Amino acid sequence: MLWDLKEDSFKFSIELKDNPFTRRGLLSTISSLYDPPWVALSPIILPAKKLLQELCQVESLDWDERIPDEPAERWQHWIQGLHLLEQLSIPRCFKSSGFCNVTGSSLVLFSDASTVGYGVCSISCSSRWKLSSVKSCHGKSRVSPKKVVTIPRLELTAATVSVKVAHTS
Repeated sequence: MLWDLKEDSFKFSIELKDNPFTRRGLLSTISSLYDPPWVALSPIILPAKKLLQELCQVESLDWDERIPDEPAERWQHWIQGLHLLEQLSIPRCFKSSGFCNVTGSSLVLFSDASTVGYGVCSISCSSRWKLSSVKSCHGKSRVSPKKVVTIPRLELTAATVSVKVAHTS
């Protein structure tokens, strides 16, 4: 992650090591990505974590054994799309320019869940007379557990994470 002083924003530089197509290589790549909570990159990293979880369920696959072709293609496709993050620019300041005297502000949290994963996003809403500004503050996601859990239970889990995020935001 880089700080662009001219625009006062954060940008990303993706430099991935050439890891082998093994479970250990996937874990190394996923772990090397810095995901600050206030940037909300979690939805981008979630598919890679889900793929790793699926590969961990294959008992015959060793950590240093090459992964099968179909998951390897999904992994390669994800890696190629990861470089699109270099086009992303996130303003450092939550307050929009021109919002000198903010008359009201609030923090809004959204949470959702599916069989793939669950996540939370918090946004800051500021207003100045009839103008309003909305900025992303915090994001967090997790892969759904391997054990089969109902969607309502996952929704409650996401709501619990949402409450924890509200206390930290």
